[in-house]
Amino acid sequence: FYRNATTGAWSSTDRTFGYAADSQNQPRIYAPSSGSTASGSDVKVVWRNNGANVTDTWVQIGTSLGAKDLVDSGRLGARTEFDVTNLPVSGQLLFLRLWYCIDGHSIWRSVDTIFTAQPR
Repeated sequence: FYRNATTGAWSSTDRTFGYAADSQNQPRIYAPSSGSTASGSDVKVVWRNNGANVTDTWVQIGTSLGAKDLVDSGRLGARTEFDVTNLPVSGQLLFLRLWYCIDGHSIWRSVDTIFTAQPR
């Protein structure tokens, strides 16, 4: 809020601020690659830390963005891959979220990718 010095009226101005993550300091998902189609019901999720000191990770896969209705790995530690079994063979879009924690802090961040389940 601010006050107009001439009229004495109070006003406000709304601003929107965005946050652009530094992709060089966050993990990157390599498999399944964005836009790819799974070759079966089993998938190996592979990521690299890109120089970040990742101390914990967590994989979730769902049928919508942010969902974990298919896979919810639990904490994986500093691993950089995770084997997923029994994904649906449906041809539908699947949403993968990799949660990660840097330097042992309690702040979790995430990166996402979308891939397609193997068609029937």
